[in-house]
Amino acid sequence: MEYPHLFSPIQLNKLTLRNRIVAAPIGELYEPKARGGAGLVVCGHTIVEPGRSSFASGEEPTAFFKYEVEKTRQKIRACHRYGARASIEIFHAGQYARVKDHAWGPCSLIREDGVEVKALDSAEMERIAGLFAEAAQQAKTLGFDAIFLHFGHGWLAGSSCRLCLIIEQMSTAEAYRTAPDSRC
Repeated sequence: MEYPHLFSPIQLNKLTLRNRIVAAPIGELYEPKARGGAGLVVCGHTIVEPGRSSFASGEEPTAFFKYEVEKTRQKIRACHRYGARASIEIFHAGQYARVKDHAWGPCSLIREDGVEVKALDSAEMERIAGLFAEAAQQAKTLGFDAIFLHFGHGWLAGSSCRLCLIIEQMSTAEAYRTAPDSRC
């Protein structure tokens, strides 16, 4: 066998997975993925800032919105019922967000659709890093076993190394304190 440990349990800090198979958050097939043997099932995504961080719609609710909570818990229970662990992606679409007024990004610009993207300053980076922390705590409280910080597609934290540092360190490191104009 080329991957002799694929079906072996793995310990990730305090989290034990029954194997090393992670089911991607594609489709609504959480229960079949868990029943099929995945060790970790990623149960979709949630935004960190309603009205400002979704790539799909300015109206997208978070998984923690009061009308979404029971649906989200059902996904978690479906995974746990078959021995899988449940995870969720948290993200902020940044300059690609569908918004009514302005989006946030590493630098100021006007998108092709006419939406203004405002450059993040240190205070805004701290605020958004706090939103990531809050979303992670809400995920834990709801019963998720893990979270993925989704920084792909040029979304906010992925497009701003400085914000990524804040989220990682949650500190006031000088590393990200540059003028917004010097980021582009």
